[in-house]
Amino acid sequence: MSVRKQLDRLAEHGAMVIVPVRWLLDLLDLLDGLRAGGDGEEPLADFTAEEAAVEFNRSPQTIRNWCRSGLLPGAYKLLNREWRIPRQALQALRTSHLDGDGKSVQQAGTATDLGAWRAHVE
Repeated sequence: MSVRKQLDRLAEHGAMVIVPVRWLLDLLDLLDGLRAGGDGEEPLADFTAEEAAVEFNRSPQTIRNWCRSGLLPGAYKLLNREWRIPRQALQALRTSHLDGDGKSVQQAGTATDLGAWRAHVE
């Protein structure tokens, strides 16, 4: 039986364990380092759809649609449930949608001449 399962069984019965405070502090430092990428700047863990939605000012459902459509390469479902998006995919999308001044670039294809289309239809 794994350590995790053993601890889960103990927790079900309300068991208590004594651990050194130093161990807990080291564990918290480790977790903070994982979240902060080790230097306090960017998290190492992949983003959730909700976190990516905040980054791009979009709804979480839009981010999920982007994941399904392949717009965010490397996106995957964790435990076949929630989408996780690698930082690199978000960075690539961010840079591909910004011009040199950091302004959003609209990707609206070529303009359509409706007058020519109307003349063709009539």
